[in-house]
Amino acid sequence: TRYEIRILNGYVNPLLPHLFKENNRIKTAIVETDKGYKAEISFEDVVEFTDFFIPMVKDGPTHVKITIKEVYKGTKYSDTAVTALEANHMFWDK
Repeated sequence: TRYEIRILNGYVNPLLPHLFKENNRIKTAIVETDKGYKAEISFEDVVEFTDFFIPMVKDGPTHVKITIKEVYKGTKYSDTAVTALEANHMFWDK
């Protein structure tokens, strides 16, 4: 079993596409859980979901922390935008 997390990086608005490059976007981030899992994830500088997986351990995890390490600089604004974050639990047969 594992957890899937998906992030739509940057300011994504189909009616205002220029805002994607005008705001900062995540380039790399550190993902940590309260059960000791830690990994660095990288994001492409494109409008798409970035998927990553956290292994399931007994009794958890109950907390996930995502720390932005590096950003793609915006051409106009210095804030860092994330349009969506989805967290799903996945099962599969071995």
